[in-house]
Amino acid sequence: MSPSDTLLDTVAARDELTWAVQLLYGNDPRPRDHAIDGPLPSAAALVWQMKTEPTNLSEEDTTRLRVAQALAKVVITSGYAFNATAATQATDEDWPDLLAFVRDAIARWLAWRDDQPWAHAAAYVTDRCETALRAPLTDSNLRNGAYGVLRHLASIAAADPGFRSEWRLDTPRDPA
Repeated sequence: MSPSDTLLDTVAARDELTWAVQLLYGNDPRPRDHAIDGPLPSAAALVWQMKTEPTNLSEEDTTRLRVAQALAKVVITSGYAFNATAATQATDEDWPDLLAFVRDAIARWLAWRDDQPWAHAAAYVTDRCETALRAPLTDSNLRNGAYGVLRHLASIAAADPGFRSEWRLDTPRDPA
């Protein structure tokens, strides 16, 4: 299991990505089995990389697919941030301020338009980071990676008031 799996993999996230893989790849068991049993970032990559979408989807399935695609993007880009910082970036004592900044940014994104799947996915990842940062200091890589993921999300809102330059993290914002 990858470190970002430890942070981000939940039954709900796995189910959402597996549903999308089954929708996008049809009856092919290989992608479905990989989405179920493989690393979460691999399941996310299967969803993100499939550019051809089924036709004749219901409005509900179209919306759910957009949510899964947004989750896939956030899982992948958060993995970049996690891997860039887990072993090298010590979690600063300012993490509560960073967390508050990210939560405020997400609230602004959702206030602007509540049906933004990306903002909902970012909120999910933020919740997972908070859980890791509030946990006992048993796994410094997990805490450091979670701090890095929050820095990544904060960097997207770098133009917003309250952003601190030391939070900037230059990682890809789009999956490769």
